[in-house]
Amino acid sequence: MPFIDDNPASRLQWKNSSSRSRTLTRERAGETDLPPPLPPAARLRPRPTSSPFLAPAPAPAPAPPPSVLCEDVYFAYLRHELRGGDSLLDGQWPGFSALKDPDGLSRRCITCFAVSFFGRRNRDHRAREQGVRLYVDALGELNARLSLPRDSAPGQTVLAITILTAYEYLTATSPTAWIDHMLGLATFFDHHGVDVFLHERHVLTQFEGDRFSMIIAAIAARRPFRLSSDQWTTQSLPWRHARAPKPQRQYLLDLASRLPGMYLAFMEYRNPQKTSSPPAQKAELCHALESNMHDLLRGLRVWEQAWRREDAPRVEERALSEAEQRACGFTTGLVFTDVDGAAYTFVMYNIVLVILLELWKTVRGAAQVTVLPAGVDQEPPTQSLMAQARGAALDICRTLPLYRSGSGSWVDAIQVVVAVRMALVVFRQESESGNTSPRVIWLEGILRQITGESGRGWEIGKYAMQEFG
Repeated sequence: MPFIDDNPASRLQWKNSSSRSRTLTRERAGETDLPPPLPPAARLRPRPTSSPFLAPAPAPAPAPPPSVLCEDVYFAYLRHELRGGDSLLDGQWPGFSALKDPDGLSRRCITCFAVSFFGRRNRDHRAREQGVRLYVDALGELNARLSLPRDSAPGQTVLAITILTAYEYLTATSPTAWIDHMLGLATFFDHHGVDVFLHERHVLTQFEGDRFSMIIAAIAARRPFRLSSDQWTTQSLPWRHARAPKPQRQYLLDLASRLPGMYLAFMEYRNPQKTSSPPAQKAELCHALESNMHDLLRGLRVWEQAWRREDAPRVEERALSEAEQRACGFTTGLVFTDVDGAAYTFVMYNIVLVILLELWKTVRGAAQVTVLPAGVDQEPPTQSLMAQARGAALDICRTLPLYRSGSGSWVDAIQVVVAVRMALVVFRQESESGNTSPRVIWLEGILRQITGESGRGWEIGKYAMQEFG
């Protein structure tokens, strides 16, 4: 069952866990070895052609600038590139607020990210080495702060973790380091509790921005999600403490926070030690899984209706040309007026749907009981689950071109990668007969653009959820 078992993140090597001060500590945190300088290649995401559904033509790489530059130049370069629309972050990224603190941990974190970003984009080996050294220093300082009983500046710590996670999206010092960071951030919030939102309002913004990534990390690592209790979800205490309204997107994530627990329940159901369990007990476990997934699917559909009613997203369905249809394998695209708001929420909703429906299908396929408890039928039928997953994957595909066109940008690199991976999970099943569908080829092309050739892109495209898609 590759959807459940073969994600490398589920095989994390948690060695010597007792010696780690926090989940954020990586086994190779002190390593500074770098690969040799990389050859020239096309840009990460070249300027688009007239159609975002067609593959863009490659643009020539810029000439390498000098290696030794002052911090202001690195920051200016980073801002310019993010504003240019060919990155997975944007000019409103919260990490830039670290520049307001001239001598804080978050400032040192944004410095290491900016230097590494410059080095990768310009194939500057010296800048990349400098960025790695700064990263190791910042990670050590962060872990020292996390080892303290209480944090006097939790906002700085949260911002530092956010920035260092972006560094991992960029460089992937290990395939699962971004997971370590996001699990560590969830542990930090769990340790400090909802009172952390009482005095630092901006912490809520960072919590909202990283919440989906924390959930995805818990799913990838097959670990409990620490922030799924009522005080973090239905009671809405973070927003009440911060005296801020709770957006509809966060209600969606309340529902998504149940997914890690469902994965763990299914793994418990399939535990070889449970094979000798009485049939009635196995049937009860199967029924509980079916019931929980049915409730979550119903909750997601109710949320979608509320979102369309209250947020009233403005979207236009646009017919594609014959050339576009041949390239991507579908006939219409979705164009949202609010790219970073409504479109982003819509894609996130469909990611959650695909994850749930694919897990549900896997549960059905692995059922070790042939008869469910009396009066319980398999509803909805498995064919309906497959059709709903296909519809959600298609909606992801029809929205993705907005983020290739430069008219919008993603809050985090991980979300666009997960969106592509989840669509690939669905459409690769249609290609099992031997013929690769145009949709699969198109989606794989997007992943190549994210990663870039010769290391100038975002390495997270190679690793995040790779066995899911």
